[in-house]
Amino acid sequence: MKAIAIFFSPTRSTESYAKKVAEGLSDQVEFIDITTPGKRKEAISLGNGPVLIGFPVYGMRIPKPVLEFLSTLQGKGNPMAVIAVYGNIDSGIVLKQARKIALRQNLTLIGAGCFVARHIYSTDVFPVAADRPDNNDLQYALQFGELLRKKIESGLFTMPAIKTNLIPTIIEKAPYGGTKVIMRQPKADSELCNKCLRCYRTCPSGAITRSLEIVESKCLRCLACVKNCPTGARKSGLKKTWMERILFNLGKKHKQNHIFL
Repeated sequence: MKAIAIFFSPTRSTESYAKKVAEGLSDQVEFIDITTPGKRKEAISLGNGPVLIGFPVYGMRIPKPVLEFLSTLQGKGNPMAVIAVYGNIDSGIVLKQARKIALRQNLTLIGAGCFVARHIYSTDVFPVAADRPDNNDLQYALQFGELLRKKIESGLFTMPAIKTNLIPTIIEKAPYGGTKVIMRQPKADSELCNKCLRCYRTCPSGAITRSLEIVESKCLRCLACVKNCPTGARKSGLKKTWMERILFNLGKKHKQNHIFL
């Protein structure tokens, strides 16, 4: 059973989860990394096998570049599972969005998982899920893949009962970019920057120019440029220091991963 695993993973946590779920799902997996803009322009043939889609949760929603890419997929009723990776606070409305995508793109949603990873705005002073995913998380992801495999082999492609939360529907209709309200644009320290252009090449939204400036309208505040910078030249942070404590308090509880089958 050949499967396709598609993932968007600016800071690589989603990739870790997607590969572990895929390991349990099938012995034959084609991995498609759509993190950078160029990869999202390539045509993808889904075939007839299962499709696994992994993405981080930004502002309680699926990132806009992922939504735009998923709208180009053409399914044939393929069984589909999603992996939503969030920073230990709230997974928001992403599963509701995923269900709509499946119906619209002729895919059959048979499973979904919400998995915890280090919050991208976590700091050393105010850490939020700083040690995740850990071995237990990845083992749970492997088990999720195995359960998906059994469900597919049974031929029972039922849609999972996905719980609803208290997040208002208005979030789905609100404009994207809300994270910019709390997070500063990542800036490059000219004294540390060696002009390697890694941030330019790895920016998931193509927001960084060759002159290393950021086009604000494109920036996702995903902090891929901060994590990928080999010299630590790229830096960002919350606009107000008191926001760090709020983030820390919101994410203080060790949340468990949840799967829906």
